[in-house]
Amino acid sequence: MGRLFAKMGRMYAWATPEYLLDHMTFAQILLYYKYGPELEKESANLFKYKFSWLLAGKPEPPEPKERDSGTGYQAPDRKALQKAFPELQKGQVVKK
Repeated sequence: MGRLFAKMGRMYAWATPEYLLDHMTFAQILLYYKYGPELEKESANLFKYKFSWLLAGKPEPPEPKERDSGTGYQAPDRKALQKAFPELQKGQVVKK
């Protein structure tokens, strides 16, 4: 248990053993422990990417309007949704 607290303290400055025991569940502690380094790597890569664009003196490429995480998901079209389900118009109550 002490090693877990020591590693959490190295990853997060606020993670004292007293805070972890008093304010977090064990599941939350393990969640932070498991996914914390991945989040730090992603934010570091994002910083390096943006910093390299600044050093090159080029404007950043525009971000896509709709985020697609490779799953093929696209945001639903509101007009198509209202056309498919006219009973869901704003202000109407749907009764079963």
